Amino acid sequence: MSNKFYFDPRSSSTFWAIRSKSCVVLNFGNIFAKVFFGLSLLFFLWLSLNLFPHYNFSWLPNYSSGIGLTLLFFAIFLVFKNGHFFLETKLKRLGPSVSCLSGASVQRINLAQVVDYRAGQLIAKLLKKEGQKDISLISSLSFGYSLLSNNSLINFVFSRAGLNWKEIKDRLKNERQKEERGEKKSDLNLENILIAAFQRASKKSHRKIFLEDLLFSWIYYDPFLNKILLEGGLRAKDMDSIIEWFEFISWEVEASKGFWKRDNLKKIGSIATSWAAGYTLILDKYSTNWTRLARRRGFYREILGHQSELEGVENI
Repeated sequence: MSNKFYFDPRSSSTFWAIRSKSCVVLNFGNIFAKVFFGLSLLFFLWLSLNLFPHYNFSWLPNYSSGIGLTLLFFAIFLVFKNGHFFLETKLKRLGPSVSCLSGASVQRINLAQVVDYRAGQLIAKLLKKEGQKDISLISSLSFGYSLLSNNSLINFVFSRAGLNWKEIKDRLKNERQKEERGEKKSDLNLENILIAAFQRASKKSHRKIFLEDLLFSWIYYDPFLNKILLEGGLRAKDMDSIIEWFEFISWEVEASKGFWKRDNLKKIGSIATSWAAGYTLILDKYSTNWTRLARRRGFYREILGHQSELEGVENI
């Protein structure tokens, strides 16, 4: 690894958060919050029904015990809900950003500090599985095999490229077995992939090194993947465009959450919007208002992977 980069998970807040997830309140917070909220709601319903004399629930505890259980379940719900909220909004976002460490004034960069939570989980699991603490001892084939798990990112990228990721994973397994038997040696390791991912994250203005950065770096530099891309008539640049497509859609989905946000409220429109023009009942019945649909569902304004075509249109 370059003298500027090193990897120390012990001083990384991201890996500290991953280790903290063994706590029940953090790890199962969302699940238990739903369970105890349901119980508190059930007992509250029972308390409400007990206000009417003709309901007889002799199998349930008395009224005062019901109030106590309702408050207890609701308090436990708040504990688990706050634990899950703390994990999602604080622990997963701890540590410096890529832009903070990519400045010229920074002498050495701990890559473990700028790894995203999901990417950190993958690396921590891989290090534990391989029984290693040094990422330079993890080959790119081992990393790629762990990365090719059944998740939305891999399914999206490889299916859009017309590649069968399960078949690639099987071929990758055979290559790993050859590597373990000493029949071949990989010059690329997880260290090199992390450095390349850091450079991509800095170029894309990402806050952390995401799984998308790791995936592209592995695809771009791994000879095994480059061979598969050539067989399919693809380039690493094509895969980068698909990964950017996935990143944009993920950002749009995340931004659409929460109707109270300003941008989402703009899509709904105000009450008086329909008063700006007369009603067109027949036209509305037999046509589609694409402007309204684009405003409500969002319109993908990004054009990815067609930079040369865009420059050609601009020169007309």
